[in-house]
Amino acid sequence: MDKSLSGKRGLIFFLGALTALGPLCNDTYSPFLPLIARSLDALPGQAQLTMSTILLGFAGGQLVYGPLSDRFGRRPLLLLGLIVFMLASIGCAFVLTINQLLFGRFFQGFGAAAGMVLSRAIILDRWRGSQASRVLSMVMVIAFFAPVFAPMLGGWLAIFGYWPIVFWMLALVGAMGAIATLILLPRAGMDRSDVSVLGSFLAYGKLLRRSEVVGHIFCSGLAMAGVMIFVTGSPFVFIEYFGLAPHMFGYCFAFVMLGGSLGAFLNGRMVVGIGTMKLISFGTGLIAISSFACFAATLMTGNILGIILPFCGYLLGIGFVVTNLITRTLSLYPGQTGAGAALFGVGQFLMGATAAAVLGFLEVQTPLPLSVSIVILGPLCALVWWTWLRGLSVSTD
Repeated sequence: MDKSLSGKRGLIFFLGALTALGPLCNDTYSPFLPLIARSLDALPGQAQLTMSTILLGFAGGQLVYGPLSDRFGRRPLLLLGLIVFMLASIGCAFVLTINQLLFGRFFQGFGAAAGMVLSRAIILDRWRGSQASRVLSMVMVIAFFAPVFAPMLGGWLAIFGYWPIVFWMLALVGAMGAIATLILLPRAGMDRSDVSVLGSFLAYGKLLRRSEVVGHIFCSGLAMAGVMIFVTGSPFVFIEYFGLAPHMFGYCFAFVMLGGSLGAFLNGRMVVGIGTMKLISFGTGLIAISSFACFAATLMTGNILGIILPFCGYLLGIGFVVTNLITRTLSLYPGQTGAGAALFGVGQFLMGATAAAVLGFLEVQTPLPLSVSIVILGPLCALVWWTWLRGLSVSTD
């Protein structure tokens, strides 16, 4: 770690943990989906919708926290979000119907959104260009370890057959996050009293009028929608179709997510020397190739490795794409990093929620819907980059 990052290890680890809060909500929870469906007398598709509603909460929360943090500072908004997350998690542990769980999951996502959007904004407050991309990659390495270990933890907990335990665990995580915020983040923030609350929200309009902002958000959203397709559909495919035990599903899920962690690690090591543009080109190409490989393997073999290995390659590509897209855009708008980070998060989660909802409504618990979805989203992501965004004159390296 170079001099510009010396003394920041604790902060970077904390920001990584905040970013991991979103994946933790879904990935510890996903092994419980079949159990929750049976316990609440719900259809598998209804249970899958609880994965989509939390994404809507993520999106809505980011729209609120991002611009308000540009006005009032990062710390108070982060504390508010973590408290909402903790209370919503406790509420989910007491639900009696699937509709109540849908409601609770929305507010769980609304609270967790604070950690996800404000961690990015805090990084862009302190670093710029390829150095910011390097720090974002370090944070993503930490964040991707949540999907590595969380499904295994969730799978082992699911063996006991008591699904509320996952929400009690998440409530404890929220409480610990709030305490860490009080300790690690300085009280003084970027409170900008010269900017009105309305003015902070009007930053959305200014950003969305820029074609490079819209394009980068769209490209990252397509990439992350493919990830959400796997997160949402894989529990039923692996557990119900292939007959894996919940803890074995956790191991398979963890292996796939290791691809994302490896990609983020390699990006952090390479971005200063190579630059964001070349690495995004490599990552989008890898995403497209992995998507076609998944589709071909499903048609030809239909076995579980035909899903696991291509999705691992897909996540490897994600590690080179998303952080660099964020950095290329937000480094150009230093006074609006909260709003900009929120737009990226909203784009990713709205597209992910839409893809997950469509998959849930199909009610087809086979590998084919997964592979068809990914062969549409992955190549489209690469097409957007190579035919549109790559030619834009945006330089942040």
